[in-house]
Amino acid sequence: MLKTQGVTTKSDEIWKSFRGQLKKAHRLLKNEKIDTWETGAAFFAHMTQELTQVCVAVDWTALGAFRVLEACLIVEGRGIPFYSLCVHKDELKQRQTLVELTMWYALIAMRQAGQTLLVVVDRGFAKFDWVGESPLYPFMHLLLRLKRTTLLTWGTILGQLHE
Repeated sequence: MLKTQGVTTKSDEIWKSFRGQLKKAHRLLKNEKIDTWETGAAFFAHMTQELTQVCVAVDWTALGAFRVLEACLIVEGRGIPFYSLCVHKDELKQRQTLVELTMWYALIAMRQAGQTLLVVVDRGFAKFDWVGESPLYPFMHLLLRLKRTTLLTWGTILGQLHE
């Protein structure tokens, strides 16, 4: 971005407009009176209609007595939430895998024909039987976010992700 003596450039205006649109979309999706499935699916379809690869981040967030599993489109380094599932924290231990699979199937249902979803998750999702591609879901790739201190093994080689 180029600013000269308080003059706003066209790229500044575009960024502000884009950032404003992100904020409006977030407020819309958080409105309690809106059907989250219908809105999330329509928003996802609209935002990804031209894309063959879609990057989605899925993560748990604590919200008071509840835990929220939220799916966000990754656009220009920002997450745009489009669908979430909420569970009371006391019920999470018995239902965590079920809720995560429910999110997984929701993403499958939202996916447009011809799209590949790249789903970024944290290491808590490692209980799934695969990372990366799966013959069962050829159009979805599970990408695992690791801590930098995670020990990786490959054959006889063992080392930290970051030294």
